[in-house]
Amino acid sequence: MPEIILNGITIDFPFPPYECQEAYMSKVLECLQKQVNGILESPTGTGKTLCLLCSTLAWRAHFKDAISAQKITQVLKGDELFPDHPLSSWGNAVTGTEVPAYYSDVPKIIYASRTHSQLAQVISELKNTVYR
Repeated sequence: MPEIILNGITIDFPFPPYECQEAYMSKVLECLQKQVNGILESPTGTGKTLCLLCSTLAWRAHFKDAISAQKITQVLKGDELFPDHPLSSWGNAVTGTEVPAYYSDVPKIIYASRTHSQLAQVISELKNTVYR
């Protein structure tokens, strides 16, 4: 699966994304990174569900990795584990001065839909990704 980097996050996408899909995922990531609500729209058939799933789950994985990097740095008392990849290179995935204590502090993702058949369609899309 192709990997693309948007807003400092590596996203595994099932195929090379169209420009409009990259723009959509970039906006999703921007909202997550800034911790703000977003209202996004795109025409029918542009892959909104897949874009939303892949970008959100990639952001969550990056957030989890950033927590690990910060915890390792704390244990090493400020020494960098990977000097060629300093902690600052993780970006602002974990904001504030408090590092979450456990992986359970990683935000949960709740996907809601109006009907069960729509949710079944989302699960079908999810199964076609590396995030299954």
